[in-house]
Order: sequence, then structure tokens, then C-alpha cells
Amino acid sequence: MQVRGTVAEGFEPVRQLFEHEMNTMAERSAQLCVYHRGDKVVDLWACDGENPGFSPDSLVNVFSSGKSLEAIAVASLVDKGLLDYDAPIAQYWPEFAAAGKEGVT
Repeated sequence: MQVRGTVAEGFEPVRQLFEHEMNTMAERSAQLCVYHRGDKVVDLWACDGENPGFSPDSLVNVFSSGKSLEAIAVASLVDKGLLDYDAPIAQYWPEFAAAGKEGVT
């Protein structure tokens, strides 16, 4: 599978890993774009021969990819003492307590 695109100096290992994954996983097309401190440092895409129109501008489903970012945000709030894993959700969102959910953490 051919990987196309660019990586900034110092980010070559990202391209190598992307190429490895694309050639060993079941994925048939993928994109990876990374910004670091406001600069685009990785802009890669790959596809097999079954999807020749795939490009860096192709739209793709990301499904549940936001869950990991949400987990990082919640962990950061816990670390700063702004959120407690064991506190009821209703402590932060009072309306959530409706229908007997006041004890849900």
C-alpha cells in the first residue's frame, strides 16, 4: 500500500509507523493529520487499489474516536481537583438527577 503526504523534520518516525500499520493491518484507507503548536507536522494518507479516489480531502467516518479525547479531558479535570470520579454526576449537572439518577457517579 502506498503512503502519500508529508511529515516535518523530526516526525519521520510517525510516517514509518503509519506505513507499517497500513501494510500490516486490515485497514484499506486512512488519513493522519497532526498539528503541533499550530503547525501542521504530519499530513499522510494511504489507500489500496480498491479506492483510487481517496485523497487527503476525502471525508471519513471517525466513529468513537472522540471518547479518548474526552477521557483525557476528564482526567485532566480530576488532576486539577475540579472533578471527582466518585462524586455524583448531579453535583456538576443537577438536571441529570431526574428519574432516580441522583446517585450515579
